[in-house]
Amino acid sequence: MSYAFECAASPDQLPISLIAVYQGEARFEDCTFTQESKSGYYFSSSFVEFHRPRSSLLNCQFSNSYHSCSQPSVNYIEYGGGKIINCQFSNIHGTVIGMQVEYEGCDLQVRNCAFSNCDSTESSQSQSCQHCSSCSTQPTFAQCPPSSEYPTATSIITITSTFDYQKQKVGFSPIPFQLFCPIITFKECQFKENKGVNAGAVELKGSGLMLFGFTQCQFTNNQATSSGSSKANDILIDFEGKDESLVTRYGGDFSLNSFGSCTSTSAGVQIVGKTSSQPSLDQSELMLQSASKTVDVTSTGGSAQTPYSKLEYALQYKDSVQGFPSQLTINVGVGIFQVINNYIGGRDIKIIGKSITESQLQSINTIISPAFTVIGGNLNVQQFTIKQASSPQQYGGLIVIRGDGLIQIDYIMFQQLDQWIDQRSSVIYSTAGDVSVSNSQFEQCVYKNDVQMKMKQASIHTIDKSGIITITNSSFSQITTVGSDSPITQVMRTTNPLLYKDAVDFDGGTIFIEEAEQFTITLSNISNNQGWRTGGINIRKLSVPKVTVNGCIFERNIAKQNLVITDITHKMQLGNDIILDHKFQGNDIATGITNSTANSQYPHIGSIYQQYQYGVFDYLITTQSVAEQVYVSIQGDDTNGDGTEELPYRTVQNTVSVTPSSSSRISQISLYDGTYDEREILIGGRYVSIFGSSIGEPEVIGNTTLTQRPENCIV
Repeated sequence: MSYAFECAASPDQLPISLIAVYQGEARFEDCTFTQESKSGYYFSSSFVEFHRPRSSLLNCQFSNSYHSCSQPSVNYIEYGGGKIINCQFSNIHGTVIGMQVEYEGCDLQVRNCAFSNCDSTESSQSQSCQHCSSCSTQPTFAQCPPSSEYPTATSIITITSTFDYQKQKVGFSPIPFQLFCPIITFKECQFKENKGVNAGAVELKGSGLMLFGFTQCQFTNNQATSSGSSKANDILIDFEGKDESLVTRYGGDFSLNSFGSCTSTSAGVQIVGKTSSQPSLDQSELMLQSASKTVDVTSTGGSAQTPYSKLEYALQYKDSVQGFPSQLTINVGVGIFQVINNYIGGRDIKIIGKSITESQLQSINTIISPAFTVIGGNLNVQQFTIKQASSPQQYGGLIVIRGDGLIQIDYIMFQQLDQWIDQRSSVIYSTAGDVSVSNSQFEQCVYKNDVQMKMKQASIHTIDKSGIITITNSSFSQITTVGSDSPITQVMRTTNPLLYKDAVDFDGGTIFIEEAEQFTITLSNISNNQGWRTGGINIRKLSVPKVTVNGCIFERNIAKQNLVITDITHKMQLGNDIILDHKFQGNDIATGITNSTANSQYPHIGSIYQQYQYGVFDYLITTQSVAEQVYVSIQGDDTNGDGTEELPYRTVQNTVSVTPSSSSRISQISLYDGTYDEREILIGGRYVSIFGSSIGEPEVIGNTTLTQRPENCIV
């Protein structure tokens, strides 16, 4: 929504935010937030307060305001998180953005925003609150809320983490902490002439873990006013917490790989980080835009200089401060190279093999960790065979992207190292950022998607704040995503209620778009895959409702539900090739799926929405004439018939289901004489004409009759 908000100033004002989002998602676009100019009084609370993780501020302006007791202009508390994109913050006294990081999913993406002339020092805060311990004056303002809920901020952007891995990992142990601890990213942001106590621009602090990335940001003349040693004129990284192994990790140790092409003209120390070796380490050398660099990895290399013998040597921070547009390119020679927990962070890395047949990367089953983790940066991998080992525990995916970054996969063959062992982690796992896959192959794999697996797996699995997913000229074959305990029966719920009482079968899909902004797949082949509701593509939630599927081939994919369950009323939502459960209009699909074919069993495309169930969109991937003419006879055969006059179908309900149609392609179904015993004739969103006739005797009205079985008949 687009509005202008001007907050009134009053001596009787309560410390209540102008807007508070306690449930659901909110999107504010093209809005302005400012305060009434009134001598002696200020609006002392937050403009916007978010308690849930998926709201957005787009193209908004915040200016000329005072906020008391460090109640930020924009405040994220409890489960709060989201995106701030293309926003302007200027002349704000007090904290601009404040965030309490405590739970999984409390992520924040700040992109292309400008922060200028903002001041969160004690002298600034004292103008806008009455009872803060940091204030030196007491103008007439309302009583501040408890400091435990709104802790005193010491920078214009203050992120405080109390994230406790041990409290979050119930049902997940011992998944690596980087898969679901909070993520904070700043991309293409500008910080100019800002002032704070401990940090002039951004302070990351607290007793819990978080991961962060700064890419392509500019810092100009920011200032920290504290007299202590733990201060930085731009960024202070001052948090610590325990990981999945109960080892204490320090924020400053992550910072070594978390910056890409950031620059600063601020005086003195620009970045300070708390590390395992020093409580206040000057890390200002990370604030630079270095030139692109190329190094080599060969089987005969060493550990100190190029050519290196391992990827992790080439990725050491001293050789890879690069971030877009600068890039670290790693050329990998002939041979087999192990990949172990390579943290890309906010950098821009390109890894190029000799060829698919000559260069191979392998993960290790004893290392419960992704091979690559991207937090706000870019990772481009080309020309490899990558073999994924089967680990006894889940680790999300072989390649993981979180934060506002990009993964590019080109000319890669993904294979399973241990094909006889079920895989517990996806190949590509995204919680945020964009994914681009081209000219690649995803080969045989059986994923262990049983009920007890809290994280589901697929070749590509996207969730939460994932962005644009693009797949081009790639193949997915012989991939099984159905759980071995499907279907879940009432007997299972009764005999094992702890595990199965409220359990549902995982829908499956070799491409599982649980949540993303946009999805496009072109010129790709999806064949011989098996899931529960679908073997191919499973789409649950998209910001852009139009799905683009162009020039794709779907072959022999299987929704196991179609084979196991005989009652058609319990399998109306399945689609052997695609299921579409996101919110859309019919035209979004009708114009988005083009030039594609399928030879899997019907229905090809399914949905949870009744009007689009059981193959209503099948005509989009089935070759047919403008007007479809099919025949039905009581002597026909639903299994071996093809709907021609010579081989008619047996029942009307089957004929309607297998006959694709649209508003421009009306299916014409002709019934031979006889009495047809039908249970359900589901029309849904189809366009169908049904004719009863006496074939061969046009002058006589036919004796065609439809009768209803004892069960309910649905038309």
